Amino acid sequence: MGVENRLIEVVNLEMNPFNPRTKYEGRKFDELVASVRQHGVLQPIMVRPLNGDGKFQIIFGHRRYMAAKAADREHVPAMIRTDLSEDDVFDLMTIENLQREDLGELEEAKSFKAYIDRKGKGAVEYLAERTGIHPGYIRRRVAVLELPENILEKWGNGELVYGHLEQMIRVRDKKEFKDVANWLTDFSRYNRSVSVKDLKRHIDDLAPSLGQALFDITAAGCVKCGHNSDVQRQLFDVDNHKTVCHKPACFKQKTNNWLSIPENWKNSVFHKKYHTNGFLFYDGTFHNGRHHNLDYEDKKTVGEAYKKKCKSCENYVTVITLSGSVSVKDEDNHVYSKRACFKGDSGACFKSLVIAAAKEKQQKQSGASAGDPAGAPEPGETPAAPRVTWHGDYFRERFYEKALPDRIAALDPAFLQVRRLTLFSIIISNSTSYQLNLKGWFGDLVGYVREDEWSHMTDHELLEHIKTLDAGRVDELLREASIQVLMKGSTSQARHLAAQYFGIDLAAEWSPDEEFYAKKTKDELLQYGWKTGVFDEPAAKSFLEKEIGQKEYKHCKKSDLVRIFTESGVNLAGRVPAEVLNIKEPGGAE
Repeated sequence: MGVENRLIEVVNLEMNPFNPRTKYEGRKFDELVASVRQHGVLQPIMVRPLNGDGKFQIIFGHRRYMAAKAADREHVPAMIRTDLSEDDVFDLMTIENLQREDLGELEEAKSFKAYIDRKGKGAVEYLAERTGIHPGYIRRRVAVLELPENILEKWGNGELVYGHLEQMIRVRDKKEFKDVANWLTDFSRYNRSVSVKDLKRHIDDLAPSLGQALFDITAAGCVKCGHNSDVQRQLFDVDNHKTVCHKPACFKQKTNNWLSIPENWKNSVFHKKYHTNGFLFYDGTFHNGRHHNLDYEDKKTVGEAYKKKCKSCENYVTVITLSGSVSVKDEDNHVYSKRACFKGDSGACFKSLVIAAAKEKQQKQSGASAGDPAGAPEPGETPAAPRVTWHGDYFRERFYEKALPDRIAALDPAFLQVRRLTLFSIIISNSTSYQLNLKGWFGDLVGYVREDEWSHMTDHELLEHIKTLDAGRVDELLREASIQVLMKGSTSQARHLAAQYFGIDLAAEWSPDEEFYAKKTKDELLQYGWKTGVFDEPAAKSFLEKEIGQKEYKHCKKSDLVRIFTESGVNLAGRVPAEVLNIKEPGGAE
């Protein structure tokens, strides 16, 4: 065997292109660099000569080589092998890397795949025999490499564990996979990680149980279908004994067809239990603006109007999952989909009942007139009720999203000990929901290592961390925590009051933006222009005639109206629609 041991200059060493390791960083690597800087490389690396020009290719020992470079070492001890073929080198490098504990999971999986791709038939069994790794483990790790690169990156950097990927590879339908990825993203917005168990449960819901199908699965051809998990069990469903459908779009269509038959709907558990007039499939999102929940306080607010108008309406529906469940829960764990209104955007019809009832009640209490002389439309026009009732809240909130954080960031709190205690109090009192979990937020900022997906630091650990913060960092975190609480954990009225406290004048500072124009219809923009006086401005009239080529605003296209607002030079600051100003002050006034 051709073997020689000697020192080799670092500049004469080259990395092996088949080396699976891609990252040379982290605490353990830093410790290795420190050791090499002090003592040198103690264990020789293995190399082979290249092209007879004094260069050598590393077979294994890449971390020691990278550490030597980082420590500015000029030489490393090496075992030079001159008797190895390309396959011998590949085998040695792969097996040596796989037997090291510091190889990352993604690197390990890629190493498995590279070996199998190169060796072909029988490679899994041979590799298992050489390394002592079970063949099933190797196959499953290679299988997850079929997932998209962004998912693999999350695995590589620790955002996801292997169990997440093993669940995701069960999802074969492209749309279903996109829904799962979006669901994971929704959780990350709330600084909340998703356990493997929760992901499995979610995918099980997306892959409905054939045993709970409302339709006849035999007649529908589901029993022998390739998307039946009984057919795919060995590949995709190793730990689930239920028979499920892995093509939810097909299952959904069959369920929809069955429930759409009047006699079937009349005899369904949904109609009998909830007395609704139809159904809609849950789309995987919470509070998405498409429907209005009728299971809470609103029906009490409108009383008889709810009973008369809603219960006879075809848009009075039950929202169901593919599994036949109506126990869909939002991020606060509230069941909200037994009865829902789907008439127009965001249940506008039902909301109008709520608003009308509330205003009528207020008028009775205050003795106010039902008329509203303010904000009259263009002469000859009849004021119309808002087409979309949530626009006022929406654009007011968007304004506060921009204005409030800047004002809070300018604060200068005093007394360090008090500020530390305040920070501690804010965090522990706002760490109980998906929307706002400041303990998780703080843990991520300080690099807290969790024992599992759901664990957070204890109150004691939190306080110990805060006690180490200097004044500047405490001030920074206090401001940021205040922004988090105000923008995610409080009400619209609270943000309105905070804005007043910081001197933000909604009535004077608000102005429309691109999203406002996009969400409004032409008629709504006409109303906005007349009611706020924009169309009375000479600059607007001049732009209408000279640039648009029209004499009357009502003859403009929507895009022309937007140009008038954005290009005519009229100052729009403080020209606020009444819907945006519709805030209830303490004591009930608006």
